[in-house]
Amino acid sequence: MTQTLPLETWTQILEHAGRVPITSPLQNGSHSGLCAVVPPPEDIQANLTTRLALTLVCRSFHAIVRPMIYEGIYISSLSMAWDLSGVLDDFFTSADGALGLGPRIWTKYLIFDINDPDPDHYADPLATVHIPTSRILRHCVSILGFGWNVRIASCPVCYAAPCFAFNMIECIPRGLEFFYSRHAPKSKSFMPLQVLRLNADSLRAIEVEDDSFVFKFSKPLLRVTHLTIMGPTPRPGSIHPRLLPSLRHLQVSDDPRPEFFEPFKDMLLSLHFTSGYVIHGDKLGLILQVLPKLEVLGICVNFSRWDLSSSLGHTPHLKELCIRAHDLGRLRSATQIFHDLGSYIRLFSADLFPALATITVSCDFPAVLQSCTNKDIDWAVQKLAQSLSSPNLRVTIDFVYAVRPGWQW
Repeated sequence: MTQTLPLETWTQILEHAGRVPITSPLQNGSHSGLCAVVPPPEDIQANLTTRLALTLVCRSFHAIVRPMIYEGIYISSLSMAWDLSGVLDDFFTSADGALGLGPRIWTKYLIFDINDPDPDHYADPLATVHIPTSRILRHCVSILGFGWNVRIASCPVCYAAPCFAFNMIECIPRGLEFFYSRHAPKSKSFMPLQVLRLNADSLRAIEVEDDSFVFKFSKPLLRVTHLTIMGPTPRPGSIHPRLLPSLRHLQVSDDPRPEFFEPFKDMLLSLHFTSGYVIHGDKLGLILQVLPKLEVLGICVNFSRWDLSSSLGHTPHLKELCIRAHDLGRLRSATQIFHDLGSYIRLFSADLFPALATITVSCDFPAVLQSCTNKDIDWAVQKLAQSLSSPNLRVTIDFVYAVRPGWQW
């Protein structure tokens, strides 16, 4: 089979095997829509399943696909960490692996997402985490993206994750571009703070639980252009532009006051509120006033707050608007819901937003899904998008086809 084409050609073909390329959604500098800093685990797992199957086709496919299997590694348990560390140890001590590069150059994204609710069966839970972790990190030295979310229930020190023990400091990858952590730092020895310190000159995007990392970390992250804060509300003045002088793209999940954005008024080009937070018209108007240079905005609206404040003023630079529209109402018809959505979108007029060229809407309407066929929904969505579009404005509307468990009329 492989004899009909050169191996180089088969390599290029098989690189596309799987759901999506294993890379950070921010690899190409994208800031349209919500983006994870590292590849989602479901993408890594889907690609792994496909590529493992391809290794069974023939020896040539096995040799081609083997490096792709290690491209993104997602570790979800302590047992998986120990198994992988053993595989890597065996690989690099074998006669063939000792001289090879293997995962040292193959692995580009490494994510630890471990939650062990009952670690009492381990004599030393901290060592149980750090020993396999340090071994894995020692082997995978060409990582671009790193995720750290390790939770050991009855071992408080593991939440702090000090990394001075077990030679963890020397194992932390250098040259990272993408990093995420899901814990507020407990001390300066906290693993994520050491990752930030050792990669301050190379990181491009970081995702953190909250803004508390700034209180224990003072070295500027010179190249970071993307910041995602997934946890509690950032306090006004908590993050200073001096720490993130290149910041251009921000994602927040909670309800920050407009004053939080004031220090970044001449910096931010894109702002996204994640799906957990519904922004109201009054606050949207105030935020847009604070950020006059904003080019991309992502917001979430629902039926009870499909309104725009009269305080919404002239926003000359906004080019792209991403809307996630929710409606959990049970008494309104599909016609009324789509009518209200259209009325909302029309409020972003050319008078207020002269540069607006693209509006992308994701509709999550369970009542519509329950009462209409997919064909009727597709027709309604297409008709609405066409009625809202113009020569200078492209409107795209997608519908979320997902039935919620327990939904009842």
